[in-house]
This record gives sequence, C-alpha cells and structure tokens, in this order.
Amino acid sequence: MIHILKHGLSLCQTFLDVPAKWPPGHLWVSFESEDDITKYASCDDCLKLVEPARSVLFCPKCGKQHLDVGEFATRVHRTHLCENTPEGPKTGCGHLWRPKKTPTFGVDSASVKV
Repeated sequence: MIHILKHGLSLCQTFLDVPAKWPPGHLWVSFESEDDITKYASCDDCLKLVEPARSVLFCPKCGKQHLDVGEFATRVHRTHLCENTPEGPKTGCGHLWRPKKTPTFGVDSASVKV
C-alpha cells in the first residue's frame, strides 16, 4: 500500500506517526509531486482526500470535450461519463473513464487557472 505523505504524515491518517515507524508493506509518495501521486499512490483513502484538479478533459473514445455540469460541477469524483459537451447536454458517446487516480472536474478551457 502506497500512501500520500503530507507534512510528514499519511494523508488518510491511517498512521499517526512518521513513515519510519509504519508496518512493513506500507510506503509513501510525496504530496508535493502530483505526477508521483497519480502514478504510484494506491491508498484509496488518501486519494479521496486530494484536492480535485480542474482539468480540460476529452473522452478517450470519441474525442469530445467533457464538461461537468449540475451536481457534478461541485461533487468530488474520479469517474467521468461522456455525456455533456460544449455542444450541449446528452451530446457525448456514453463512455465511462477515469482520467487520473485523483478526483478531477471537467471544465471548459476558460475555467482552468494557469
């Protein structure tokens, strides 16, 4: 199990001690590197606590841009349904996918902060 480490402790707080005192088989990845988190972290409880990324998402099946609207514009989630596109509601292909291990919100390009 690979946990996310933030300020010296596991994000999920499974262990309230430094990693050197964790039981065998429990490892960590630094919170500061999002690439490391999405590649290596495997603790679902840690991954649920990561701040959702506002991302411009495209369906890997049909290539249409994905937008989260209504409840999903604010509800934390990892799985996306190709349903709402800039062309309007119900204009996607219905494909389900997870762009990252961590939560994401599908936004238009104007909503993404650089």
